[in-house]
Amino acid sequence: ISIDRYLGPDTESYNRIGIPKYLQAKMTPEYISRDVLFAIARQYIAEPSPDDALLAHMIYHGKLTYFVKSMYPEINDQILLAQTEYHLKWLKENKENLWRFIIENEVLYKSDYESYKKFISDAPFTAPLGDNSASRIGVWIGYKIVYAYMKNNEMSLSEMIEAKGDQVFLNKSKFKP
Repeated sequence: ISIDRYLGPDTESYNRIGIPKYLQAKMTPEYISRDVLFAIARQYIAEPSPDDALLAHMIYHGKLTYFVKSMYPEINDQILLAQTEYHLKWLKENKENLWRFIIENEVLYKSDYESYKKFISDAPFTAPLGDNSASRIGVWIGYKIVYAYMKNNEMSLSEMIEAKGDQVFLNKSKFKP
């Protein structure tokens, strides 16, 4: 663990080296356990190819997040999902619209990095949705899909980790925002 990554958002050296404020907000001691668990999860959950569609990346990040929540059930959702309280509320209030946006704009099955990175990558917001939107909505929806999958299918955590087929995963989740 690189301790210098968890000194708090008001650390002057972060400003000097140009770390954006939205990243500094996540550079607090509360994120240490979360980040360690995500690193462990990445050892067991196969990362999709850069050529895979947004759905594959959403399922991957959803599995990682579900793993962390399973290992650390008392983790605060703000820390787990790296979202502010405002953005968590925004995600919950807009879940149907977010899913509709992804479907109507035919992003779910796009496999070029430029199309899906806006929904997965760390940023101050999700660019296609505007400045007030939460970042990484694809990660949040992916977590909701995996959560629904686990709720609707009797299986262990290790079976979920090994489950293949992103479309099958989505279908068996019976995900309805």
